[in-house]
Amino acid sequence: MRKFLVAFSLCAAAGQQVQDAQAQVGDITFETSASPLAQEHFLRGVAILHSFGFEDAIDRFQKAQELDPDFALAYWGEAMALNANPLSSPTRQDLPAARQALAKLAPTRAARIAKAKTDREKMWMEAVEILYGASDKSTRDWAYAEAMGELVDRYPDEEARAFYALALLGSVGRSGDDFNQQMKAAAVAQEVFRDNPRHPGAAHYIIHAFDDPLHAPLALYAADRFAEIAPDVEHALHMPAHIFVQLGQWKKVEKANERAYQASVEWAERRGLSDTRRDFHALAWMQYGQLQRGELAKARECIEAIRPIGERDETTSRIKATLSNMRARYVIEAEAWDAFTFPVEELMAERSAGDVFLLLAAAMQSLEKGDVDTAKKIEGRLETLQGEDTAGLKSYLQGQVTLEDLKISAAVAHREVAALVRLAEGNNDEAVRFMESAVEKEKEMHPAYGPPEPMVPPRELYAHVLMEAGRIEEAARAYEGMVARMPNRTQSLLGAARAADKLNDHDKARGYYAQLAEIWVDSESTPRLREVRAHLAETSQ
Repeated sequence: MRKFLVAFSLCAAAGQQVQDAQAQVGDITFETSASPLAQEHFLRGVAILHSFGFEDAIDRFQKAQELDPDFALAYWGEAMALNANPLSSPTRQDLPAARQALAKLAPTRAARIAKAKTDREKMWMEAVEILYGASDKSTRDWAYAEAMGELVDRYPDEEARAFYALALLGSVGRSGDDFNQQMKAAAVAQEVFRDNPRHPGAAHYIIHAFDDPLHAPLALYAADRFAEIAPDVEHALHMPAHIFVQLGQWKKVEKANERAYQASVEWAERRGLSDTRRDFHALAWMQYGQLQRGELAKARECIEAIRPIGERDETTSRIKATLSNMRARYVIEAEAWDAFTFPVEELMAERSAGDVFLLLAAAMQSLEKGDVDTAKKIEGRLETLQGEDTAGLKSYLQGQVTLEDLKISAAVAHREVAALVRLAEGNNDEAVRFMESAVEKEKEMHPAYGPPEPMVPPRELYAHVLMEAGRIEEAARAYEGMVARMPNRTQSLLGAARAADKLNDHDKARGYYAQLAEIWVDSESTPRLREVRAHLAETSQ
């Protein structure tokens, strides 16, 4: 039995995804029966896999297979990399390719397990056979987590525990229905992290386990460390932003995703891949951080970075939806109602896939311009989308969330537009009722992670509608709840400041305005920033 440690030099430049021996991908130990050279590639592959660098990990596992064709865990590693991201995507597991990878070792399950040279390696192989077995995916995910638990019971080493934590998280994905399972995963990952503070999987899975508004503070240390542990894997640069967004640390959000996006550009170029393989997910998150900081020119530059690629006919639907998302978010967050013109007639067409984000932005834009009729038509379109099949919905999150979640998002957006239409028509009570319904409907969704989805948080819009209806005390309480739920979100802070000011709670108002001034220290001059500065100047006298 051989024991090897992956420990890479700290001299490589952060943000690069170099594939040589100096690559920084974290430190792990994993005893196997491999030959020394195969073991070296295997360990590097496992370390990269923990940071979801799937294609680079597969390269390493395939190299290990070449060097040691009978090394069973090299085929296990390739198959595991084809599980893609089991935590955010219910559809991206490549089941046929994973089964093919395992079949390279031997044609049957029994023959593959027999090839494993130790009882411990046989248990690893048995677990992956369950993950890619004959049942439906949810059943396989839960059975795989149980198998990994049995492996940990018998061989409680670092890697078994790390992959057990991942398996527990994968059994619930983004459903949000089983916090007990997530907290169990967090406890396992934290134990690994205490034993090995440079373990990439431990830091990564802690972030995923605590990625919701309530638990996010518990993952801040892991988030701050993850990019330092594995700076040469692009996803490790992006992933800390999940916690930074939850905590409203906008500068960190912007920086983390700037590094991640640039690393993805370099990675695609190095592998000779299309520019469509860049991480536009990180670009969209970077833009959100910039919008919160009032850096509107930078936010527009992000749109320009994706626009030429997103407007190509052959571009993927995911990239097109991401471009739509970024335009819609810019208009809404910056209140820049003339920044983009949305194709309302195309979106309203009966056979058009419904882009929930664009529809919401287009409705808000129409109402800002006094066009209530168009907003009412969009309200009707959003209502129909709640009952359509998969082809009827389109989203930046397509492929990452279930169809049911997309329908719920459309249902929430419908209620939000309906409330704003009623508000424009002077029917304040009905507007409030629609928003109360939107807030209730949102509870059916997975707890918020990342930039808000739905794009306008229902609790925030509820507070706005209460303000417009003259119910200031209720609005103030609703805004304060939003500030607690989504710290430093500027639309909520501004609303809370205005509500406190209307209630003559000048100390509280000044506190909110001062908080905004700090967030917007590098902001362009906008009416909102001028409001903040005027209030602070007036109350300082």
